[in-house]
Amino acid sequence: MKKLSLIFLCLLGLNVALFAQWTQQTSGTAARLSSVFFPAKDTGYAVGRDYPTGAHGGTIFKTTNGGNNWTMLTINGYDSITLQSIYFTSVDIGYAVERDKIYKTTNGGNSWTITNIGCTNQQYSVFFSLSDTGYALCENGNIYKTINSGNNWALFSNVPTLSYCIYFTSPDTGYIGGNAIYKTTDRGINWTFQMSASVNTFFSFSFTSIDTGYAVGTNGSIFKTTNGGTNWTQQISGTIGNLMSVFFVAPDTGYIVGQGGKILKTNDGGNNWQPQVSGTSNNLESVFFTDANTGYAVGPNGIILKTTNGGVVGVSENDKEESIKIYPNPSGGIFNVQMANSAMSPLIEVYNLFGEKVNKIPVLDQLMSSRKSFVFDLSFESDGMYFVKASDQNGNSVVEKIIIQK
Repeated sequence: MKKLSLIFLCLLGLNVALFAQWTQQTSGTAARLSSVFFPAKDTGYAVGRDYPTGAHGGTIFKTTNGGNNWTMLTINGYDSITLQSIYFTSVDIGYAVERDKIYKTTNGGNSWTITNIGCTNQQYSVFFSLSDTGYALCENGNIYKTINSGNNWALFSNVPTLSYCIYFTSPDTGYIGGNAIYKTTDRGINWTFQMSASVNTFFSFSFTSIDTGYAVGTNGSIFKTTNGGTNWTQQISGTIGNLMSVFFVAPDTGYIVGQGGKILKTNDGGNNWQPQVSGTSNNLESVFFTDANTGYAVGPNGIILKTTNGGVVGVSENDKEESIKIYPNPSGGIFNVQMANSAMSPLIEVYNLFGEKVNKIPVLDQLMSSRKSFVFDLSFESDGMYFVKASDQNGNSVVEKIIIQK
């Protein structure tokens, strides 16, 4: 007990970022969104399919104001499509892929031309290594290539494995991930085997240099290479859920999203991955950042999340002490809360260390006249550390760590 209390006191002494903040945007759709891409700071696109009804088939949404508003675009009347991936080489020129077709726009999505490439499986990834040179990847390992900005596509090469992601670090060097990882150093002519995924399947790459990169996939798998894929070392994710997308904003700072609303962040090149609070239990399938602080994540049911502070709100211990007090702490599960700010809401939120929200918080006593003092019961939760968030009507929030110790 003394050891646990000492750890708690040490944590309280750290003036660090404590709480992940991702806000849900209004997409106006219930579509399953599978890919998001921003060619400019405020201009972005999200694609997917309108499940479960399929009423609109393939779905493309666009924002020109940093996600405050999203507008549905139309692809020449085609409805029965499932768009899996989108990539832009400029603000106006972009590409979206589905089963056997590649769609191109040259006017920011106002109109699209269609190329039927004959892929018999689903296409899951499209990537451009140069403005005129791009690759589209079929699930069966077939690789289609264009060298004239998507005016023509041709079957170019193949890897002998189920394939879900393609990524180039230079015009010559690229990687394919799926049930294995393959690498090319000659612009896709030849692909060499690097690593079997074994029990895992890889869904996404992100490289911070020609040699250093990350691959994520099923069963919480995160692998890192520092020598151009010659060796891949597994990192600890802290989850067994599928990880769908990875994006690094700096050599040591990156984000991963995945199953069950999981968001992970590292500030030390993946040595440690910390969970953030997404506020959703929906799977997250794609993540994209426009700068070090501004990022977006998308998933089923029209979920579009945005952060403008790198996913973290810094709260100093002095500020917290002035605005919120929780006692006793540690506790067997019954906590008293006092808030100095009467604008703070007693309808608090509690999250565990994995970023999962504790949905039901029984309030035992509440002074509604002042809205500044109440008691809540977490005795039904397991022992451990949790985070309590209280917010005001302006969206400001304060977070306090608590420990349940029975």
